[in-house]
Amino acid sequence: MRYRRRGFIMAGTTTLAFCGLVLAYTPTAQAAIPDAPPCIGASCVGKSPYIRNADGQSCVTGGYNGEGAATSLQTVDAPGDGSSNQVTLRWSAFCQANWAKWSGPSDDAGYADYFSETADGHIEYPEGSGYTYMVNGVQPAEACVLAYTFSWSDGVYACTNWF
Repeated sequence: MRYRRRGFIMAGTTTLAFCGLVLAYTPTAQAAIPDAPPCIGASCVGKSPYIRNADGQSCVTGGYNGEGAATSLQTVDAPGDGSSNQVTLRWSAFCQANWAKWSGPSDDAGYADYFSETADGHIEYPEGSGYTYMVNGVQPAEACVLAYTFSWSDGVYACTNWF
């Protein structure tokens, strides 16, 4: 007794006939997997928000939040020194991380003292380019700025709310 095997492909379906039994297999299409962020939450701590993944997306520009860019949560002015020093707490849905972005007159850049902090007390300071290194965005964070006319010992900081 001989068995006959037949196999053929039709419109993406493979059908095999063997001993009177017919098996059909239709492969399912795999969903496209987007590129992963360069870091997520705690793995972003101490890193620049401008680090990039293999696709070139950073935590600042990388994209799963609505506008495709990090969201500004709140801006606060330095307390009463007239310097126009401000910090904005930034958050990236793509990386689940926060950082503080400084803005103010360019001649004040050397005098600005600001940081981002998480609820557990972890603080990240600027890396010199107008923003701090990132903190874990999975927990509440704030951004703070010190008026440049005050010394460290005065400790008069203005901080955003916790987000």
